[in-house]
Order: sequence, then structure tokens, then C-alpha cells
Amino acid sequence: MTATARALVEQLQAVSEAFIELVESVSPNQWPRLPSPGTWSPSKDAEHVAEGNALHQWVVRSTLRQRRGARPTVERARMTAQMSQLDVVELLRERKRESVNLIAPLGDTELALPCRTGSLGEFIERVLIGHIRTHHREIESKLRR
Repeated sequence: MTATARALVEQLQAVSEAFIELVESVSPNQWPRLPSPGTWSPSKDAEHVAEGNALHQWVVRSTLRQRRGARPTVERARMTAQMSQLDVVELLRERKRESVNLIAPLGDTELALPCRTGSLGEFIERVLIGHIRTHHREIESKLRR
């Protein structure tokens, strides 16, 4: 594993583990709670991260010209998760494993490939990993309200 891929994997693992711990800590009464009209519940933020991660993996595979299947859909209209908290946590763990397995073997040449508005490595850091950080902050904020 290259140093760059290792650094991305380490970031991903740390951010994902912290997010999973946060999601596991949400109480049953806070899980579906809407902080305000039109604002996602903590459950939806968590489910959205799992859905978004599948989409981000699809973008990585597309950039690498790997077999990728249909573009995953991300549901944004619902305010609460359809899945149980336990199922969301398990899906987040699975997405973390998938992402690690996708990123770990990448070399510097692959990470330098153009992807959206930068390189693939930048996309992984800014979007795949950054998306988890963003929703971590969102859930923390909702739990303080």
C-alpha cells in the first residue's frame, strides 16, 4: 500500500469508527426526532451517510473504469430513516469495509486520475471522507438541541 493510500485508509477508518460510535450512542427517542420542520432526524443523517458512501464508491470505481453496476440512488426527501438503528450501524460497518478494500490497493498514479473537480485522491478525501465528517457534526448538533 502506498503512503498516500495508507493515509486515506487511516483517515477513513478513524472518521468512520467515530461516526459509527456516535450513531450507536443515539438514544431510541432521539433516533427519529426531527429537530425542526424540514430538517432530517439523526436517523436520516446516519442512513444518508451509508447511501452516500455507496454513491461515492461508485464514482471511485467509475474513475478507475472498474465494473460498477447501476448508479446508487440517494433518497433525500424522507426526514427519517427507513432502517433500524442496528441495521444502519451494520450497513455503515459494511460500507467502511468496502471503502477500505477499494482504496487500499490504489497507487499514486490511480489516485492522481482526474475525478470531478480534482484528482481521485482529493475526491476520496474531500467527498467520501468529508461527507462522513459533515454528517457527524450534523448529528452532534441535533443531539445538543
